[in-house]
Amino acid sequence: MYYSMDETMKASEKILFLWMITILAITTFPRVLSTETVLSTMPQHATPFIGEFFTINLTVADVTNLNSWQITLAFNPTILNLTEVIIPPDNVFAGYNIFNPPPIINKTIGRVTKFVALEGTVGVNGSGILCTLRFLGKNLGVTTLKLLNLMQIHMSGTYLMRSDYSLIPFEAKVGVVEVNAPDFHRNIFNVTQNSETLNVVVFTNSTVANFYFNESSKEISFNVIGPDDTTGFSIVTIPKRLLNETLIVIVDNTAIRSFSSMLETLPENATHSFVFFGYSHSEKMIRILLTITGDINGDKKVDIKDLAIVSAAFGSTPESPRWKPVADIDHNNKVDIKDVALVSKSYGKFLQF
Repeated sequence: MYYSMDETMKASEKILFLWMITILAITTFPRVLSTETVLSTMPQHATPFIGEFFTINLTVADVTNLNSWQITLAFNPTILNLTEVIIPPDNVFAGYNIFNPPPIINKTIGRVTKFVALEGTVGVNGSGILCTLRFLGKNLGVTTLKLLNLMQIHMSGTYLMRSDYSLIPFEAKVGVVEVNAPDFHRNIFNVTQNSETLNVVVFTNSTVANFYFNESSKEISFNVIGPDDTTGFSIVTIPKRLLNETLIVIVDNTAIRSFSSMLETLPENATHSFVFFGYSHSEKMIRILLTITGDINGDKKVDIKDLAIVSAAFGSTPESPRWKPVADIDHNNKVDIKDVALVSKSYGKFLQF
């Protein structure tokens, strides 16, 4: 659907008016501290092919007196392209007149904000779809779908509102999308820790052998095998009870990429972490181990060796001959002063079990 400049201005003015009314009203009406209402993406875990269009429903469950809602969702724009935001006929406000301005989509940083409100002071109860997001799988990899700025009423907030302009508390669940290819297959390995059996999944176009989890060193290892002169890719799903927070991937004794919860470079949901990496085929040994932010050679400490690596790659980008992905600690596709600062901040620290 296309909108004229006048229509867009009117929509923007109405949104601003509603926000102003809400900010004034929110201090007057009491909030209910129930958190039974849940916002989530469906499916919670999607596995489209590269080049495939697919849809994700943003749903609400067990809501009472819902009059308006807004979501701001973050995704990795190098992996997904958001093409459309739809309010389906069977949405939670079906049968009512709604105010439905266009979404605000930023494909550069991977953000979408969408607002919808019922006309009048009515509210609906129950569960249903808020909106449907249509994506294209751009590149191989894994990304979370994360709702931002929860319970915040501003231009990029995520909130649910009653007809009296009070906020509805909710739980937000993180979704995960793994973009793969037709030749990818799942390998599920059982790991026993403290009498509990957990599953590690290696989703890959390689043959996987010799899987092992070393509990004392907090390390997963396995071999990948494939035809020479081809490229292998793996997405590894790891229970957080095994490895969490900061992980590093080592291929044949060379560290290739680190992932950090603190820096939001480690895709994760409530229960699992996800790492994605590529390598040239033949036979390779893969190690994924727990470490600390700033360790970029995989020895579980931050010292002069890490500073040397980041310094040698300083100023490089993926197009540069000096590019080392592992030195790009914050995953912004350049090795800059931020990466140097992250190593310097952790200098002298080491991991101890």
